[in-house]
Amino acid sequence: MTVFLRDYAKPDPAIVDANGVGVGATEADVRRGYPHVRKELSPDFRGISPEEAEEFARDRASHGFTEPEPPPHYWMIAEGRDRKRAIVFETQDGKVLSFSVGLKPEVLLNENCI
Repeated sequence: MTVFLRDYAKPDPAIVDANGVGVGATEADVRRGYPHVRKELSPDFRGISPEEAEEFARDRASHGFTEPEPPPHYWMIAEGRDRKRAIVFETQDGKVLSFSVGLKPEVLLNENCI
């Protein structure tokens, strides 16, 4: 299951997990709810070439975002005790943009479509 809205809008009413963490929460909120969470660059920002960064900036500009380089997105990944499930919080600038929960490895795939 993935919770996200177009343009990273915050759901109304709020959709949160059992720890009260949802879109708009802070990375500190995620860490309070999941002490063993790990943070890494999201797949879209891993090993991006200058050409890809340029293309990404052009795409953002076409949607009205004109800053030269968007801040990177991060994944904060908390695994279940059985290591078969995980919850992935996607963050930017310290705020949760979206989150996914499910079985591994599927939940760790970068396949969101709008």
